[in-house]
Amino acid sequence: VKDGHITILAKNGETFAYDEESVDSITTKTPAKLPEMLSFKFNNKFNDMLMVDAQGEFADPSHISVSVGSIGKRLVASIKTSSDEAEIYVADSLQESKRTSRRFDSPVTYTVALPGWRMLRRNAVTGKYGMHPFGNDYQVTVRYLCDTPTSDYGVPVMRITTDDGTMISSKSTYWNAKVSIDGAGYFPDMEETHMQIKGRGNSSWAGAWGKSPYRI
Repeated sequence: VKDGHITILAKNGETFAYDEESVDSITTKTPAKLPEMLSFKFNNKFNDMLMVDAQGEFADPSHISVSVGSIGKRLVASIKTSSDEAEIYVADSLQESKRTSRRFDSPVTYTVALPGWRMLRRNAVTGKYGMHPFGNDYQVTVRYLCDTPTSDYGVPVMRITTDDGTMISSKSTYWNAKVSIDGAGYFPDMEETHMQIKGRGNSSWAGAWGKSPYRI
């Protein structure tokens, strides 16, 4: 501390100067306990394109993976921390659980920090030193199931087969049939199920060989 300024020398030789009045306190000791991320998920309540919640799994204490059945890649995360006072950041941008929307095309690193605490540290991407939120880091990797579809067509497929193998050619008679759904990996599958089906509609009914609506 000199002439009302605080000067810090980084390992790479860079110096950083701050007005003494703008700094509450300085310490070289780590707090006894930093807040932690307890859970991470994408709740379908806050993500219209999700049919079911996608729960994150901890591969290790600082890496989380999530498989998401969503076509859109902008999602809102629901994050639970060990302290209600903890702040959540991506880089230096404050994130709000259940509200902040962001893309997850590539791994995203979250910092669960003590409120108001900053640390002089090197940015892992740029290699430059700067004041950043101080806390525990967690890398989240999202696997979009639509990127690796399991169906032959790359899109969800519904298959309907009549029991006798004939075309559905009437609006008055039900055919016994079976229906199954291949969600292509990003929508729920449905195993082959018994059902009944017949034609429907007035002017929209185009017959067995036309593009016609059906009642199931």
